[in-house]
Amino acid sequence: MDKICAGHPEIHVKAVREGWSKERAELEVLRASRPRGPAIHSENGTERSAESIEAALCLSAGMDEKWLAGHYDERTMNAALSRRMRDTTIHVVMDSVIHAAGRHYGGSRKSNEFIRAALDAERTLRASSGFSTMSLSGILSNVANKAMIAAYEAIETVHSAIAAYRSHSDFKVYTRYRLDARGAFQKVGPDGELKHVGLSEASYTNQLDTWGAIIALTRQMMINDDLGAFLEIPKFLGRMSAIAVEEEVFKLLLSNPNNFFSAGNNNLLTGAGSALSIDALGDAEKLFINQVDSNGKPILVTPRVLLVGAPLKTLADDLWNETQVMVTTTADKRRFATNPHKGKYRPFVSPYLNNTAITDRNGEQISGQSDTQWYLFADANIRAAMAVATLNGRRIPTIESDDASFDVLGMQWRAYHDFGVGMEDPVAAVKSAGA
Repeated sequence: MDKICAGHPEIHVKAVREGWSKERAELEVLRASRPRGPAIHSENGTERSAESIEAALCLSAGMDEKWLAGHYDERTMNAALSRRMRDTTIHVVMDSVIHAAGRHYGGSRKSNEFIRAALDAERTLRASSGFSTMSLSGILSNVANKAMIAAYEAIETVHSAIAAYRSHSDFKVYTRYRLDARGAFQKVGPDGELKHVGLSEASYTNQLDTWGAIIALTRQMMINDDLGAFLEIPKFLGRMSAIAVEEEVFKLLLSNPNNFFSAGNNNLLTGAGSALSIDALGDAEKLFINQVDSNGKPILVTPRVLLVGAPLKTLADDLWNETQVMVTTTADKRRFATNPHKGKYRPFVSPYLNNTAITDRNGEQISGQSDTQWYLFADANIRAAMAVATLNGRRIPTIESDDASFDVLGMQWRAYHDFGVGMEDPVAAVKSAGA
């Protein structure tokens, strides 16, 4: 607590006296550290800029203040946290848009007339030749986008530990080449002549697809001023998008396309001796050490990731953490062995490897699952066995406005994510069947 509250003695005293958590203390220090700029006023008090309304709406939706501070500047956050903007709602945004269009609405907020007034003001602002940042669809789409991103980032996925990310500029099939040198450094003779070396290449393909859905702010949500119901949809889509990428990675991995894991590629262990253990992990390590490139040179890449299903989680954790690991158990005796792999291979657990109750987006079983299989992967940033491709490097889903029909009292947005999954270098991973 002393370190967190350094330079803020009043906060420190209050934190200790009231028994604050570390998170609350950090948040209060963050608030106190923001510069207290001059208040921004209009005729009716604090000015409500589009950005401050957006930030206030995010806070009303329960988004984390510290997370939002990374998306807005101090002035915007101070305005959003002010008493006047506290508990900003959809109706507040609609009123602000009507006001920005130079109009006033004095009737009931729970009426079709209020919705029409806000939508008409929105169309006027969009058609105006003047510049206005106040936009109902813009503010709500930005809030929905942040809700979706927060939900996307909250999912604990594993694919980023085993697959590299690639950026594609369009939806064509992309072929990526890995170049290995042919030849070698040779001793230079008395004539000082250097010998030429060549390049050999291996190719890997990947292609993007678009995944998405429609988000709607219905008439009922607008009348009910129901921000929570509206944001449930992008939150679900954020979660669905993260799961979609994860699912496609593991479906491809478990399908073992083109015998990616095989004796011919020197990256497959089978038989009783392949069950996860100290010895089997050593055998997989040897396969990595013995891998060579197309020029017959060692790849000199060390595995970093141990991927297992739920049944092997405890053993994988022990192999990472413990210097002594239990190797046999009898009714009255335990035997432990020295673990030479401590701290070598960080364990990652995925239920996709073993849980047959999981189905894909079409409700079909996922092939290739097993309680006993496990994998070793190299650092994907150095040499990747798999890759996730995204459009122009955008790894998160996108939300953009989509005009609803003129006779529909509501608004809608498109949410989509462009990505594809492909296998790459077979020397960058080893699979063990475990049986």
